[in-house]
Amino acid sequence: TLPRYRLVDEAGGLHGGFRFVTSAGPSAFTPGVEVLRIDYRDVAENPRWPIRKILDELVQIDDTHYLGQALLEFRGSLRRAAWFALEPM
Repeated sequence: TLPRYRLVDEAGGLHGGFRFVTSAGPSAFTPGVEVLRIDYRDVAENPRWPIRKILDELVQIDDTHYLGQALLEFRGSLRRAAWFALEPM
């Protein structure tokens, strides 16, 4: 976990850290690509830095796997901070 931030216990033994808003549409970073956005930026309860500077974008690469890019708002523009993958447990 990040310093000064704590996980919140949720139902079923799951943990949540930060709230986000999801939407589908064109990538904010990669022209011509449709993505699922996980957006932490406009959630007032999230810490200003760094969480409210993060936008994740996902594309489905097969029936159960997603490839994502974590984007970080820096000096007024989005920059790719990391690649990540999601798959079912």
